[in-house]
Amino acid sequence: MACDEETDMRTGTETPWGPAQTMTRIAAGITAVTTSSHGGIRLSVERQARMPARYAGLNVYGGGLWYEEDCEWCMVALAFPEYFSDCVEEARGILKHFYDLEWKEGTRRKWK
Repeated sequence: MACDEETDMRTGTETPWGPAQTMTRIAAGITAVTTSSHGGIRLSVERQARMPARYAGLNVYGGGLWYEEDCEWCMVALAFPEYFSDCVEEARGILKHFYDLEWKEGTRRKWK
């Protein structure tokens, strides 16, 4: 049974979308998971504590330590861009489109 020690995740662990089928360690405390129907990213408690306050409460489809794969992952990518270098621009676009927020100098601003 596969396990990510930083997040205490094991294959079969319950996620907001059902039991985890696959897990991919992106970095310490950042694990991508898939289920039979959906997936997302789970952060360790330590990584979650390092998430910018501007994202608090925006991960409503995942919740808590979870960020779903369609939209919410962008917050993790922008908080830890060193692990998502191939998709930072895409993440910025998603943040603007779905959350009506601009990523600029670490602020949370409405787009005009």
